[in-house]
Amino acid sequence: MTTVLIVDDDSDERRRIGSWLASAGFEVIECPGPSSPDYSCLGGRGEPCPLAHAADIVVLDIRLASDEMMMGTAGWELLLYYTTQGKKVVAMSGPEDSVQVLTDDLATVIRRPPEREQLVAAVRDLAAKDEPVSASI
Repeated sequence: MTTVLIVDDDSDERRRIGSWLASAGFEVIECPGPSSPDYSCLGGRGEPCPLAHAADIVVLDIRLASDEMMMGTAGWELLLYYTTQGKKVVAMSGPEDSVQVLTDDLATVIRRPPEREQLVAAVRDLAAKDEPVSASI
């Protein structure tokens, strides 16, 4: 079974997306992302993240509380962390985001807020691709 990590600072949105993915047959892990007091996380500090390690795919809202507070680990830094770990990422982004994400072999971009069919299809497409690639730094 494919495990999907949902990283979003909105708990209602995490639960909503999680229910969509669970009903589509995915195992779901939820994470609020960087939070107070310092808005940093393990991946942003260069340390291994056990949640990321357990996931096959990450659904990441590219705008997190750390971006709003302008401190700690930004959403784009988490995107970079996940992809350098060889994780496939569905990045949720909007025109108001200061960093625009480009689609490649490991990352696909959908608009925030996501529609159920679009999000599930994006996760399925990434899950259908070959196994994660080894990261080279």
